[in-house]
Amino acid sequence: MKKVIKEYVAYQMYDDMLNDCYEDVSICGYEYSPARALRLVDETAYHVGFNDWSSQIEYEYEIDFS
Repeated sequence: MKKVIKEYVAYQMYDDMLNDCYEDVSICGYEYSPARALRLVDETAYHVGFNDWSSQIEYEYEIDFS
């Protein structure tokens, strides 16, 4: 049986995965988490990545988008 998680939890999990896989991003001397940098610099790439990632966890989780 799949575990149902809320959408915001799925996004937190995705952000955690990005932050675990990549180093902080430095822009003009300021440091940002990889998830935040990607979300703010290229929102489309962030959401495409989330969709790809969420399709990989479908066997274990069902995301409640309501």
